[in-house]
Amino acid sequence: MAGEDGKSTRLGSSFRRLIGTALALVSNRFALLATELSLEKWRVLEICFWGAVCWSAALIAIILLTVLVIMAAPSASRLEVVAALTSIYGLSAVWAALRIRQRVKNWPPPFADSIDQLKKDRECLLNRKS
Repeated sequence: MAGEDGKSTRLGSSFRRLIGTALALVSNRFALLATELSLEKWRVLEICFWGAVCWSAALIAIILLTVLVIMAAPSASRLEVVAALTSIYGLSAVWAALRIRQRVKNWPPPFADSIDQLKKDRECLLNRKS
């Protein structure tokens, strides 16, 4: 009877260590996920901020340049100048939209590091059982 009591104590101790390790692993993965979420949030905010700065400066420059070019053009050809500038601005907008789409498509997926780490953990645990 004393031998069985010792076995159950060791089994209980091993089980507690196993649970403790599993909880530490889950806690570690949640901390990694929270860090990645924070980094992703700051990346999006930074892109939005610099995008707004860029749009504001570009809009002011385009408006002033347009006024300058139209005023400098002879009266007879002002309509053609306006048409040409409108075409240039339209093509620039299409080009910029295509660049934005390309950049967004090439972004790494959110939580890529967490997913990779969970895959490594799974492989490690499966290989350990074998």
